[in-house]
Amino acid sequence: MLSLNASITDMGMRKIIFVNLQRMGFIDRFSKKKELCDINRKYQYRYVKITQRGLDFIHSRDIFDEQRHLGIALDFCF
Repeated sequence: MLSLNASITDMGMRKIIFVNLQRMGFIDRFSKKKELCDINRKYQYRYVKITQRGLDFIHSRDIFDEQRHLGIALDFCF
């Protein structure tokens, strides 16, 4: 739990959120050589691409479709 005095930097958010989005299958991260970064290794990534799974989640028609896509992503993550 964060205290009221704690602040999260942009870099901290990227380190946490982008890794989790990749684990869920919503994005792919690429190195500066445009090589796909492995989920389980540390990289200094430069590029990010939204995957088809991520686009399906973004373009969900209703809350039920959104929950279905989110459930599939969480199953993939865990």
